[in-house]
Formats: sequence, structure tokens, C-alpha cells
Amino acid sequence: MVIHDISLPISKSLATWPTHPPIRISQPRHLEKGDHATVSEIRMSAHTGTHIDAPNHFLPKGSGIDALDLNLLVGVALVVDATHAEQISASELAGMQIPDNTERVLFRTRNSERWHRNREEFFEDYVGIT
Repeated sequence: MVIHDISLPISKSLATWPTHPPIRISQPRHLEKGDHATVSEIRMSAHTGTHIDAPNHFLPKGSGIDALDLNLLVGVALVVDATHAEQISASELAGMQIPDNTERVLFRTRNSERWHRNREEFFEDYVGIT
């Protein structure tokens, strides 16, 4: 099986949600400064770059991301062309004719082209699942 990493690289210039703090990457301790070890620190919002929202992000009694079985995110996936979609709604999904036995779906949207062309600008008209 070929594994494709579809996540965006994390960098200081990666766009963040407009109301969230920017990504901060530092090395508070470093061997060259006489420290016993080099220590890296990354600070960022959970909504930075490639991410998945936990049910409790929108549902008051939803589970947290710590309850998610990571096996759900790794494996064979169906890639569906949704480059025409403004948003992926229930009616949009119904028209995609996704086979019932499909375990994972990846949606190719206009977001992909934008992110690979310009990772520093946040696009407020992104395509999401509604």
C-alpha cells in the first residue's frame, strides 16, 4: 500500500484562523548556548493547517479528539472530486454516489489548489462539510 501524507507542513508562515494566534516555533534551550539539550517548542491553535475537528467543537455533548480512534484516519480512501462545490452539504453528498462500504473519503476541493499555491493567506470562503 502506498501512503500519501496530505497534511500541510507546519511553518511560521502557515496561515491561521484570523482570530487565532500565529504559529510560534522556537528553541528555548540549545546545546550551542550551553544547555544540556536542545529543546524545540511549537505553539499553535488546534485549527491550524491540516486538522480534524472533534465532535465537541460543535456539539455540546460531543466527544473530544482524544476519544478518536486514529485507525479511522489511516487506510484506503476514496477520493471524490468536489472541486465544483461551494460547500459539501448532505444534498451534495447524496449526489456523489459514494459506495455504502466506503470506510474513508477524501474530498478534492478548490481548497487544495489554494493551499498549495499560497499557504500564507487565510481564505474565508473555504469549502467545508456543512
